[in-house]
Amino acid sequence: MADPYRLAGDLGETPFPLVLVKIHGTGKTGLLAVRRDKVEKMVFLQNGEPVASRSNVRRELLGEILCSRRRISRAQLDEAVLEAKKGTGENFGQILLRKGFVSPKELFSECKYQFISILFSLFPWEEGEYTFEEKEASTLIPADLPRFHVRFSKLLSEGVRQIRSEALLDRLLGGAGAVLQAGGRAGGAEELR
Repeated sequence: MADPYRLAGDLGETPFPLVLVKIHGTGKTGLLAVRRDKVEKMVFLQNGEPVASRSNVRRELLGEILCSRRRISRAQLDEAVLEAKKGTGENFGQILLRKGFVSPKELFSECKYQFISILFSLFPWEEGEYTFEEKEASTLIPADLPRFHVRFSKLLSEGVRQIRSEALLDRLLGGAGAVLQAGGRAGGAEELR
């Protein structure tokens, strides 16, 4: 890769959904890192599509998710964490499977839930910085991180539904007046029926 594509900015200027749309439009493969204070979340994209994510927020770690969703007990989580610290080469999911704490189907489902949860948690962010760096697909995603495919339009529409800030929604949608004018109408709610 001669000259990798890079993108960086402030979420106060370019909201997260628009950053995703911009990268999706390029079809690039790489790592999108999003930071706010001490929180860092990473979204791995392949051909412009988010396929994996990571977070340094404790409650977004797989073990914490499994425990909070009552898929495993706190004692099982502690046991698996101790096992992972031994450095046997197994990833956390493999340890959970080997110990029989979850089935392969449950692990897949919870990993997908983690992926989507991390992504959706970024949609409402109104401040923070982001950087996207194009990377080779073969070296992009760590081996212990599962990949998922979610239709981009569905991911985007569901992610925007996570936003509660009217100001942010107005920025994303250009304000209700702009939407109505673009459609050739500039009236009240009655005209939308």
